[in-house]
Amino acid sequence: MAYRRGELEGYIQSNDDEAALLANKVSAVKRIASEIQDMAKVSLLDMDDLGQNMSGSRSLMDGSRGRIGNVLAASKGNRRIIGYIVLGAIILTLIFVYATKK
Repeated sequence: MAYRRGELEGYIQSNDDEAALLANKVSAVKRIASEIQDMAKVSLLDMDDLGQNMSGSRSLMDGSRGRIGNVLAASKGNRRIIGYIVLGAIILTLIFVYATKK
């Protein structure tokens, strides 16, 4: 198939224009992919920091739970004494209220 010189140059120009447009689109996709990669790296670092914070919180909670368990275990024998102290405080409060009303 024989092309005329002007027609062939038109096809070549059109092909060059399409190639340049395609190159621009490929460049945009590469830029977007690079931005996504950067965001993924930042997110990964944030998730790692969050994991470390959660581990620290878990160890604090475990320590607190252990101390509360120790307090409750130690207070089993002292419950009667604590009951008498509370009952005495209530009685003293009632006496004080009764005495101040007269």
